[in-house]
Amino acid sequence: MKVALSAELTPISGSEELDITVGVHAIEEHLPPGLQLILLDESGENVSEIIARVADTAIQQDLSGFPGEEFSIKVVLGESSIIEYFEV
Repeated sequence: MKVALSAELTPISGSEELDITVGVHAIEEHLPPGLQLILLDESGENVSEIIARVADTAIQQDLSGFPGEEFSIKVVLGESSIIEYFEV
């Protein structure tokens, strides 16, 4: 199974804050059902999670942040997981 993790940053007009969209996208046909995209805050606490359903080609989560803030994305499928760390 191959997937791609994406992060898109969009400035919010008149603010230092940024809109952030993170996602997991299928490289092949579909994401495996049950694949989880979990958003973790700076302390590693679970903020939100999305679970792929049958026939999903992508799942994504929207958040916002200020320069210097940190967050992590954890992708889980069954017993396997990976965490990627980000700084806005």
